[in-house]
Amino acid sequence: MTSSTPTPPSWIPIPASSTPQALLPSFVNYAEGIYVGYKFYETAADEGLIDYDKEVVYPFGYGLSYTTFTQKMSDITSDGAA
Repeated sequence: MTSSTPTPPSWIPIPASSTPQALLPSFVNYAEGIYVGYKFYETAADEGLIDYDKEVVYPFGYGLSYTTFTQKMSDITSDGAA
């Protein structure tokens, strides 16, 4: 059976402008509300529900990364000039 509208392969992105509005979610209700991640721990600590220092190993902005960085300094030589 042949369709009059060709179906694109699944790997071709379809712009939202060509998708019917009924298929796009307009609101997602998360059960935890806005208190996810570090916001939960900071709010729970302020309310006395948890001990922040015992619960949080690496606070937000601690500087951890999933990437490894390296830095190499060149040798410094002096030409005798001040």
